[in-house]
Amino acid sequence: MKIENEGKYTDENFENYDLSDLALERCQFVKCNFYKAKFKETKMHSCVFTDCDFTQAQLNASASKNCAFTNCNFTKANLFSSKFDNCKMTGSNFKETSLDGLSIIEGDWSYISLRYGNLKKFNFRKVTLKGADLYGCNLEKRILVTLT
Repeated sequence: MKIENEGKYTDENFENYDLSDLALERCQFVKCNFYKAKFKETKMHSCVFTDCDFTQAQLNASASKNCAFTNCNFTKANLFSSKFDNCKMTGSNFKETSLDGLSIIEGDWSYISLRYGNLKKFNFRKVTLKGADLYGCNLEKRILVTLT
């Protein structure tokens, strides 16, 4: 299946798909499966992902701007050197996710689960973390303004 810009996808299976190096704009995905999908160096702008599964997906060096990933599962995903700029991540789960080099610029990360995540040196300035589960996280040398 080819993904088109401004396309709408519901209950689609993109397991093991290679979406690397694509530029996705204004796409909508609802309850889609991205298990082990590759998003290496993918650029996403104003895309919406709702209740999607990114388990073991590779988002290395991907860039998401003004996107929403609500109630998504990123268990064991690789976010190495990925960038989220003004994204809404509300309710998403990042259990055992590789966060090395992750860049977060503003956005709403409320009610997410980052349990036991390595957040050393992270900058959470202008990031909303209301109700975020940070239990057991390494918060050494991080910039954390408020948890409102």
